[in-house]
Parts: sequence; structure tokens; C-alpha cells
Amino acid sequence: STGRFGYRQLSESIVSQMNYEATHTNDLYQTKPIPAPYARVSIDLFTPVDYMLNEANLAGVGLLNDWRLNMTASWSSGTHDTWTGSRSSSIPDVQYNVQWLDTYSANLRVSKNFKIGSANLQFFADINNFLNIRNFSKYGFTSIDDENQYWQSLHMPADVYQTRFNYINVPGEDRPGDTRKEGVAYVHIEPVNSVANASYVVPNAVYWEKSTGRYMENKGSGWTEVDKGRMDQILEDKAYIDMPNMDFLVFLNPRDIFWGIKLSFDF
Repeated sequence: STGRFGYRQLSESIVSQMNYEATHTNDLYQTKPIPAPYARVSIDLFTPVDYMLNEANLAGVGLLNDWRLNMTASWSSGTHDTWTGSRSSSIPDVQYNVQWLDTYSANLRVSKNFKIGSANLQFFADINNFLNIRNFSKYGFTSIDDENQYWQSLHMPADVYQTRFNYINVPGEDRPGDTRKEGVAYVHIEPVNSVANASYVVPNAVYWEKSTGRYMENKGSGWTEVDKGRMDQILEDKAYIDMPNMDFLVFLNPRDIFWGIKLSFDF
């Protein structure tokens, strides 16, 4: 943990010092990192070198012996982060109030060895991320505004949001790292205290009314509640999440398959 018991700056002028202390209240707060548990596992399955060497063979070469299957997998608890309504601002007493989604990885390697005289021939395949797990990379944001739009579109739990934030949060169970379902079009949800006081209607947007907790829309003929079936689908697909602008950098671990042949000799 890190922190200070005094201010970085002390001024002879009382007014200057008061102004400094008013804008640097976070100088006196201690930072305590939160541990992130993780786990790793490696599983190795193989057949013996002489397994059914005579029973199953092709031209004297064993087909069932000397196979090896290796899988490595890992899990890491999501890191804790601080969200105060904007990535460029801070609130002194708000710290580590959100947690990113957990991350996972799984890689696979399969190989078969053939012994031919003094030669050892191995065919192998490496499959990185063989389950095609999609972990949010954080590299897709083009600017602070782009990042803020993503965070503010998440439906954070009610205990995360504070009235000091500079926007209205739609309550939900989202966590940073959540994403819109692939192939689903973006649906903007505009949270307001009351639709009756909305000064401007965003075209094709769904409005969440804080005073009633209802999802509303206005197609030019007045406010009506959004069809429940349609709204349930929007929420299920997380269509309201404003994804980073550089979507090709959101997931950086696609499934990759590499094939290879290894030849060695015993002299």
C-alpha cells in the first residue's frame, strides 16, 4: 500500500494553500491494491511407446502408441478498478469499486511419434485458445471519450453508482469487460429522470425513466413503453453496450492452429 500523511505542497500564502488543499484532497488517501487470485493447470495424456505396437500397425509402424495430448489452462480473477463517472476524474473516497470480468485461457497440443529405424518422425498440432475464449483486451479505445461512452453504457449495479457521478446509471449486473453480443446492432439507451422533461429526443433511442424504472420510446406521436419482448431481447443481447471504436482490437486472442513435422535421428 502507498500513501502520504501530508500535502505535496505547502505555501506561505494562506489563500494559495487553501486553494491547493481544496483541489488535492486525494493527496491524503492511502492506496491499497487488492490481490487477484489465479490458477493454472496442465494435463498430460499419452499412450506408452510400446502400446499395442504389434496389434495395430501399418507396415510395421505403430498407430496407437506414442500419442501425447497436453492441455494447459489458466484462470485469473478480474482486476479491481475505480469508476467515478469518468476515466479522467476522481472522487477521493471512491476506490476499487468495480471489478473486471475474470479471464480464462486454454491451449492444446497433440502429437504422434513414429519410430522408423534410427529416425524419429513427429507430427504435431498446437491449438492456441482452442475454446475460442473472448477476453476483453482494453486496447480498442480511441480516446478518453470513447472509453467513457463504453463505461457509461454499462448497466452497473446500483451500489456502484453515486449521485456525484456525471451521468445517470441504468441499474443492472454489468461489469467492465462485458460486451455486446456479436452481430447484434447497437441500440442506444438514454437514461433520464423523467421523459416528460427530455429537452431533445434522440432518434431511434430507448429511454430509461429513472422515476418509474420503465423503458420508453417516442416515434413522433408521444411516449409509449417499449414492447416487453423487444426490450428483453435488447437486454439479453446487451445491445445497449457502446463498444470501443476500434472493434478489431477488442479481442486479441483468436483461436490459432499451427501444424508441424519434426524429424530427428538417433546416431
